[in-house]
Amino acid sequence: MSSRHFVKYTFLKVDPAWRRLDPERRAEDKRELMAACEDFADGHMLQAFSLVGTRGDAEMMLLSEAENLDRIHEFHVVLGQSGLMKWSEISHSFLGMRKSSEYSEDERTVPRGFRGKYVFVYPFVKSREWYALPADERWRIMQGHIEVGREYPAVDNHTTYSFGLDDQEFVVAFDTDDVGTFLDLVQRLRTTEASRYTVRDTPSFTCIAMSLERALKRARRRARRAGAANGRLAVAPRKVSMRKALEHLRASDPVLARIIDETGKLPSSRAGRPDRDDHYGALVRSIVGQQLSVLAARAIYGRLTDRFGGRAPTPQEILADEPEELRAAAGLSRAKVGFLRSLAEHVISGELELERLDQLPDDEVIAELVAVKGLGVWTVHMFLMFQLERPDVLAVGDLGIRRAIERAYSLDGLPQAAEMEALAEPWRPYRTLACRYLWRSLQNEPG
Repeated sequence: MSSRHFVKYTFLKVDPAWRRLDPERRAEDKRELMAACEDFADGHMLQAFSLVGTRGDAEMMLLSEAENLDRIHEFHVVLGQSGLMKWSEISHSFLGMRKSSEYSEDERTVPRGFRGKYVFVYPFVKSREWYALPADERWRIMQGHIEVGREYPAVDNHTTYSFGLDDQEFVVAFDTDDVGTFLDLVQRLRTTEASRYTVRDTPSFTCIAMSLERALKRARRRARRAGAANGRLAVAPRKVSMRKALEHLRASDPVLARIIDETGKLPSSRAGRPDRDDHYGALVRSIVGQQLSVLAARAIYGRLTDRFGGRAPTPQEILADEPEELRAAAGLSRAKVGFLRSLAEHVISGELELERLDQLPDDEVIAELVAVKGLGVWTVHMFLMFQLERPDVLAVGDLGIRRAIERAYSLDGLPQAAEMEALAEPWRPYRTLACRYLWRSLQNEPG
C-alpha cells in the first residue's frame, strides 16, 4: 500500500427536477448513492459535507481518500451509476496527493479526516517567479507564513499536492469549529511576504460537516427551494367552496349524504386552535394531545401555556426548561417531554423548516414531520387537516373515523387502511370534509 494517499474533493449539485419524482423513486435514488458510498467507506476514508446556504453552485461535497487512483476511479464510476447522480452534476472537482512539506516538519502523509464542524476548501496556484527563487529564500519566506498559521491553533491545515494531477498546484483545506477564527487567519495570511506569489486561490468553498444522510436531506431541500422559486413546486392553500364540496360528497356517496343532512352545518375548524401561521404552536399542541380525550388534552395544554405566560413555548424555551420541572408543571409524560424537545431541536438545527411546509404537497409534509420523534402519521394527518387546511386528507389511522365508518356502513368490524382508502376514493378531492362529518356523526371531532 502506498504511503502517499490520493485525496479527492467532489462537489455535487442536484437538479431541482429530481424533487418532482415520486417519493419511492427518490428514496431508491438516495439508497443507491448511499450504497456506493458505504461500499467505498468500508476500508477507505469518506466524509460528507453540506454547502446549502454557503454556495449557489453546489449543495454537497464528498471527500474520498484512497491508496491509489484506481480505487478513486472505481468509486466515482459506481457513484455515477447511482440513481441520484443521474439528476446531479459534479460542479467542481479537485484531486490531490498527500506529501510532506519541504518547509515544515509537520506530518502530512498520514491519512486523517476533518474533525472540525466547518471545512474550507480552495484550489491554489503560485507564480512561476516563486519557483525561480533560490530554495533557501523560499524556505525563509515560508517560515513567516507558517508562523502566522501557528498563531491560530484552532484551525487545522489539510493541504494536498496536485502538480500535474489537476489544474491547480495544491488543494488547500482547513477545518475548525470557529468560522471567525478562520477568517482572521486568512486575512492575516494576506499580509505575509509569501502571499505576493499567489496567482489563484479561488473558488473558495465553505462546507458544513454532517453525515451523508443529513447532507442528502439538505441537498434535497435546496433542490426543492429552487423548483419552488421557478413556480413549479409551491402548493398554495386552496380555498374550498363548501357548497361545491358538499354537492360532490352528497352525489358520490348516499351514506355520507345522509350523515351530512343529519349533522347540518359544521362549526369552524379553526376555533380554539393556534394562528394559521403558527405551525410550531400547532405541533406542540398536537404532541400534548396525543392519546388523550379532547378535554384532557385542553387541560394539559392550558397548564403548559400557563407556564410560559399564556402562550405556546418557543423551541429555545423548551430546551432551556428543566425536563422534570416541565413534566410536573404541565402534567406531561416523560415521553411527551422528550417529543417536545425533539421537535425543538429539529426546528433550531434547521432540520425542520416549518415555514416551508405550506409549499409542500401532502406526502412531503408527512415525510418531513415523521422524521421528528413523536410525530407519527396520525399527528401529521391532523396537522394537514386543521393547521394547513388541506382539503383531501384521509385519516386512516384515526380510531374515531374507523368507528364512524364501521357504524355508518354496517361493517362487521373496524375497517383497515386499504378498505378505507377504497371506500373514500369517490370522496376525492374533499376527504378532509368527509372525515369531519364522520367525526361529527359520533360527536367526536378532534379538539
